[in-house]
Amino acid sequence: MSVHSKPDSERDAILITAVGRQSFDAALDLLSSVDAVNPKRSTAIGAIDLGLGGAQRRALIARGVTIATPPWPLRAPAGQQRVGHLAQVIRPFSNLVFPGYRHYLWLDADRRLRSPECWRTLIAAADRDGLAVPVQSRPADPTVPWPERQWLIQRLDRAYGIRKMLSLTSLPMVDPGIVALRGDAPQWPSWQAETRRLVERTRSVAAADRIALLHLVYVDEMPANLLEARHGRIGSRANTTPASRPRSRSAAELSVV
Repeated sequence: MSVHSKPDSERDAILITAVGRQSFDAALDLLSSVDAVNPKRSTAIGAIDLGLGGAQRRALIARGVTIATPPWPLRAPAGQQRVGHLAQVIRPFSNLVFPGYRHYLWLDADRRLRSPECWRTLIAAADRDGLAVPVQSRPADPTVPWPERQWLIQRLDRAYGIRKMLSLTSLPMVDPGIVALRGDAPQWPSWQAETRRLVERTRSVAAADRIALLHLVYVDEMPANLLEARHGRIGSRANTTPASRPRSRSAAELSVV
C-alpha cells in the first residue's frame, strides 16, 4: 500500500492529518500552529487527501506538505467507499501510506500544537510503550451528549456484543484524533487487523479505527501510554491513568487542543 518512498534519514518523524475541502481551513491553522512552535519545520508533514480541490492541494504543497491519495486499505461495504469515509479507517494504515519513519504523530485537522514541548512529549510517550493516546470521558458520563453516547453504545454492542460493550463503556474512551506511535511498534499490525475485522463484522466503516483502537487498548491489552484529556487540553497528573491499565504511564502536560 506504500504511497511514498522512505524519507531522508534526517527526518525521523512525521505528523500526518487527513484533509478534505471542508477541513482545508482547519488544516491551514494546524500548519500555522506547527510553524509557531517549530519555526525550522524539522518535522515532515503528510496529508491524506479526502477530496481536496486543485488550488487547495497546491496551497498545501507550497506549505511543505506531502499529499497522498491512498487506495482503500480494506474492503469497505457497498456504498461506503466515498472518499470522505476513508477518514474513518485510514489512521491505522498511515504508516503504510508514509513508510519508513521512526515516529508517527496523527493529528486531526482541527487540532493545534500549543507549545514546543508538546511534540517531544508525545514522541517520548510513544517511545516508552510504542503507542501514546489520550483518553476522554466514559460513554456513560452525563456530560457527554446523549445522542453521542447512544450512538457509541449501539456501535460497540453491534461490534462486540453486550458483555464487551458494558465493559468498554465503563472505561475512558481513547481519542484517535491525537495518536503517537513508534514506527516499529507492534500495535500497528494489530490495529490494522482489528479495523479490518470490525468493518467485516459490522458491515460499516463508521468510527472503525476509533473502536478498533479501543479494543486494542482494553481488550487486547496492548501496551499503551494513556494520557489524560481534560478541559480541552491533554495532560496527566500523578496516578491519574486508568486503574484498569496499570502498565500505562503518566506524561507531562501536553498543550494540544
